[in-house]
Amino acid sequence: MKLLQPYRWNAWVTGLLLSMIFIGSGCASSPELPPPPPEPDNNAPVITSITVLLPHTPLIIIGEKEEPIKISRWSTAEIECIAEDADDDELTFDWSATGGKITARRNIIGWTAPAIADNYTVTVKISDGKGGVTENSMVFQALCCGH
Repeated sequence: MKLLQPYRWNAWVTGLLLSMIFIGSGCASSPELPPPPPEPDNNAPVITSITVLLPHTPLIIIGEKEEPIKISRWSTAEIECIAEDADDDELTFDWSATGGKITARRNIIGWTAPAIADNYTVTVKISDGKGGVTENSMVFQALCCGH
């Protein structure tokens, strides 16, 4: 039977064990990195134009025409909103209306006036996904019987 030889302790083993204890205890620290630079302020989107195209009517530019915009019941208006973002953020367009039907295609929608003659508001809310939001509304007057 062979007896185990006593282990010869050396400086290398001592340094390795002390390093493991020192690092494992969290006492070792890496050099502190500077904080990242602050993000620049976010700019809200800006609406550059909103246009309305009605059947048999010249193009209407919102802001240049007094509202309400007259439309026959069940007629569809094509509404286009052009917006820009100074930060080049991707924009989302959220359309809503107090009546009628919206067929949305991002920044261009079709809005169909309801059967009931009344005033209806169509609103677009534009978001850049980083807290920047802008919105605009326009009022349509749905007319009865071709008036």
